[in-house]
Amino acid sequence: MEEAPAWLEYLRHPPETVRLSYGVHGQYVDRENFLLKDAWAMHFHNYEGELWAGEGCFSLHAGAVSLIPPGQLFTYVYRGRSEHLYVHFKMRAAVPAPRVRARFFPAERRLDALQERLAEVVGYRDGDFARTDARLWDVLWGLAQVESFPRARTAHMELVDRAARICQQEMAQCPGVAELARRCGLSHSQFIRVLKAHTGLTPQAWLRKLRTDRARELLLHSDLPVKVVACEVGLADLQHFNKLVRRTFGCSPRHLRETGG
Repeated sequence: MEEAPAWLEYLRHPPETVRLSYGVHGQYVDRENFLLKDAWAMHFHNYEGELWAGEGCFSLHAGAVSLIPPGQLFTYVYRGRSEHLYVHFKMRAAVPAPRVRARFFPAERRLDALQERLAEVVGYRDGDFARTDARLWDVLWGLAQVESFPRARTAHMELVDRAARICQQEMAQCPGVAELARRCGLSHSQFIRVLKAHTGLTPQAWLRKLRTDRARELLLHSDLPVKVVACEVGLADLQHFNKLVRRTFGCSPRHLRETGG
């Protein structure tokens, strides 16, 4: 985990796809060496074998993913026909560029989803470079999230996202904390703990932020009357709405609109 921040430095800028394709190996030889001098290599493996990279040896299995930085020799040991989806790409980083070693990710559901998303653009490379690069960038960020957040924590993040979606879609009649917890499949106390762990906020403060963020958006970018904005964010009491906006943004709703925030 210590190297994760160094690798993330490379994701500040979009990658440039060099080659995106399916590959089949192991039909004629059981070992191959590769060295990409100026490109990264990411492989979604669908076979069993071994990967030697740097000083590490990784046991390959279906669903595993490997990420090899430029200039690093890596060796595959195959056990029969071995197929993978792979992409070679370039990334620019801050100067001096941080150094990272090969990364290996054991199979899990999130990696399957990343492979599906990348596979969708295999045929785009020849005619739609920007779309391919954008999808690869998104997949790389997804891979960074897999490395940074264990599965249990990710499950909790999904619960927070579900709660936020409910609130945003039903903000005018937003359910209370207990109802939100029930609809997310958690007890009241579990919901409070999960929300606090991932946002640093109590449920009340989190709901308040959702409302004020939406109120600011409507005040700045729509012509809805202030009293309608208040109703839209579930604060039909105009006096209470005015106080909340003033406490959050330091001015009245009308002044916020007039000054552009």
